[in-house]
Amino acid sequence: MRHGPWQERRFECVDGPVKKVLPGAACKRRLGQAHERPRAPRRPGTKRRDSRMMEAIWAGAPVSLPGSRFQFLSIESDPPMPSPSSFLREAIEMAVQNVTTGQGGPFAALVVRDGEIVGRGTNVVTTLNDPTAHAEVTAIRRACDALDDFELAGCTLYATCEPCPMCLGAAYWARLDRVYYAATQEDAAEAGFDDHHIYEEMAKPPTERQIPMDQALSEEANRPFEAWLDYEDRVAY
Repeated sequence: MRHGPWQERRFECVDGPVKKVLPGAACKRRLGQAHERPRAPRRPGTKRRDSRMMEAIWAGAPVSLPGSRFQFLSIESDPPMPSPSSFLREAIEMAVQNVTTGQGGPFAALVVRDGEIVGRGTNVVTTLNDPTAHAEVTAIRRACDALDDFELAGCTLYATCEPCPMCLGAAYWARLDRVYYAATQEDAAEAGFDDHHIYEEMAKPPTERQIPMDQALSEEANRPFEAWLDYEDRVAY
């Protein structure tokens, strides 16, 4: 009968001149005592080979197994990527500080590539007297300057609030991969920053918007585009 891995095996052996049968446990104990070879005493400060091997493995050093063609090789792993929440919390702290120091509005944004912040921005509209100096636009400008590129492919934008139409357009023009935001348009409106009317205006025909928009010189309007198409060294964007 074959024994499965879950079945107990019993061993018996003959002991002594009277041929006494010993049970398996006693037999193995007796045989172990009879055949155990004394180990040579170790010198102080020395370790056995298996202990040294395990320490080398844990230390990340390449280890060769005796009689084997294979090695344990150390694998360097990158640190864990910060979560979106961690970047948003940092942006929120920036926005709070922006308000308490009198720098501008309660908005901040980060541009991140491969887990590294490449652009930071806060709302400095009132500081610079620049209505376009929103946090997202400022962060995008600084990221482009840091990366020396006008496109931010491979980057993610983290904003304390859902981008307004201007900042949303900037995100698309910058070719960002993704946008994370914390507060919503409704949250911003409750604080006095309501841009819902801009979305409504964009849905209307140009002639029906609050800011009048009239077309003129249509026959000459294509001259800049023709110059662009004729310029051989143009850089598309």
